Amino acid sequence: MKHISFLILAFTVPFLSNAQIEEQPDNSIIGYWSGAVIRSGNSVQSMTAEVYKQGDSLVIGVSIPDWVYYPPKTSAFTFLKGNVATFDTYYGEASMVLDSAYLEMTGTISNANPPYQFHLKKSLKPFVPKVLSKDLSIKNDGADVSGTLYYKEGIDVPMACAVLVHGRGCGTRSWQQTRAMKLAEYGIAAFVYDKRGSEASGFPCEEATHNQNVSDVSAIAKQLSKEKRIDKNKIGLISYSAGGWIAHHVTQTSEVPIAFLVTMVGPTTSVKEQQIDGLEAFLEEAGFDNEAIDEAKAYTELMFTENDYKAAYKKMQELLIGAKAKGWDEWLVEDDYADSPADIKSMWVQRFAYDPAEAIKSYQGPYLAVFGENDRVVPYKKQIARLKKLKRQSPQMNVSTKIIPSAYHNLEHGPEVRDLGRDALNNQPTYYFKFDRVAYGAIRTIIEFLETHKFLEQ
Repeated sequence: MKHISFLILAFTVPFLSNAQIEEQPDNSIIGYWSGAVIRSGNSVQSMTAEVYKQGDSLVIGVSIPDWVYYPPKTSAFTFLKGNVATFDTYYGEASMVLDSAYLEMTGTISNANPPYQFHLKKSLKPFVPKVLSKDLSIKNDGADVSGTLYYKEGIDVPMACAVLVHGRGCGTRSWQQTRAMKLAEYGIAAFVYDKRGSEASGFPCEEATHNQNVSDVSAIAKQLSKEKRIDKNKIGLISYSAGGWIAHHVTQTSEVPIAFLVTMVGPTTSVKEQQIDGLEAFLEEAGFDNEAIDEAKAYTELMFTENDYKAAYKKMQELLIGAKAKGWDEWLVEDDYADSPADIKSMWVQRFAYDPAEAIKSYQGPYLAVFGENDRVVPYKKQIARLKKLKRQSPQMNVSTKIIPSAYHNLEHGPEVRDLGRDALNNQPTYYFKFDRVAYGAIRTIIEFLETHKFLEQ
């Protein structure tokens, strides 16, 4: 009995030392809030918020779980008068009225049309595994491609790791930080980096090439294989859009074997084929006539010229006159223009020209290719047809595909009023407002794939 009494004292004394006798109800606005944005009475989108002090000011971070790619929208939480306050959301400025008796707030986001209503309640913050991070310094071929490794706290065995490979452009690690942290919550380490050409990399974006980007990702995989937290036999790639070309090529060049491959809206066709296929799909959907489409395709072919740049440049300028008149120049981006004949060979399509066919056929690790049903940049039917053809040539390919319904190239779909027809039970028309969101499956398909192939640690 004396031993038991000692144990009770050992556990209760620390608790008593922190005890407080509260004299007033705890109606502090600081803490976690959950609720929803509401439109038209029958359409809701979950919204959460966290209010905290920053110096002498109140700050609020507003999150929309449907927007899994994006970090919280952080702003000042400002009381204007009495229990009325304002703060920012992704949809615009919100004004709210606080019910301090029940710790609930309701209000309006007036920037939306029609204005959105919202209702938040102070809530128990859900448990989310703690994600830790470590910055890694990586330099390769004149560029600083350093990045951040994210991993879940409490895992005491070497983990699988996914390198998130950027799409077209020269982005920094912050572009994919939220996705990396979400993957880490599920038990896989994730690495994001400053792509060659970003300001942080110290390398000019307009000079970066496909082969240099391939070399960078290979160097990253090699560095990660030296990390004690990482299982060097379980390093894989998750790429987005044009990053698919880089990722496919890395499977052939990396000193460290690539254990798995995920391409999100990534082309399986060559750069030239994708540019023409995407152009055609975009212009057809936009209602352009055959003459405009033929002109645009001719311009795209000229972008890939490998000789007689002077003649190609002259013809391109002639076609651009029609492009402006007919409007098909909407498809073109900054890197699709040349300022002189000599500039043609430094255009993006020339610096990044690549066909992944041989890499796809030779890669035998688990490979998931995800496409958007409404993607006009990388039309999924062309990609599926290419994969089927390559699979016939190389039966050992371990590839699976997912097509995300109604998703565009960014794997999102925007707001829309939906007409679902008449309710057969009540014989009434059924409408609802579909909020803007990242398409369901944009993250889930990756998690299911990694889980199936045992790359997640609990």
